[in-house]
Amino acid sequence: MKYLAMVALLIVSNLNATTFPKKALLECKIVVTPKSVNVLKIGVENLGTPKASLINLATNENEGPILFSKKNKEVGSQMNDQGGDIRVNEKTIEFHGDGDGCTYIRLVLFKDTGYTRGWASESGSEVPHWYTKDVSCKVSALN
Repeated sequence: MKYLAMVALLIVSNLNATTFPKKALLECKIVVTPKSVNVLKIGVENLGTPKASLINLATNENEGPILFSKKNKEVGSQMNDQGGDIRVNEKTIEFHGDGDGCTYIRLVLFKDTGYTRGWASESGSEVPHWYTKDVSCKVSALN
């Protein structure tokens, strides 16, 4: 009987485990204000593992690994300075941008949401600073 209970527990825990494509595309919307929606595209290899790393999505030498809409007001090229910065732990994946040494952008996505929800903020000596929990991402296979 103990064996059956252990097998059932293993099956249930595997059903709850999220698997991600080896190469994933995260298409994220960061809503700072209702009139200011910032859009990012981020490629990640080994998403969901400690070995997650950025995939360079650049189509030309003037772009960085993270693509952003030209309509973005708050989040843009600073995400690519220093080659893009990705940090992983067991609960989150974080993307950091520090464009000029004064303005610091942070995007945090939660693993338990399948990296579809999170928060973003801007801090540093430049004003205005902002914070939003209105972050949503779509995760798909990167072709």
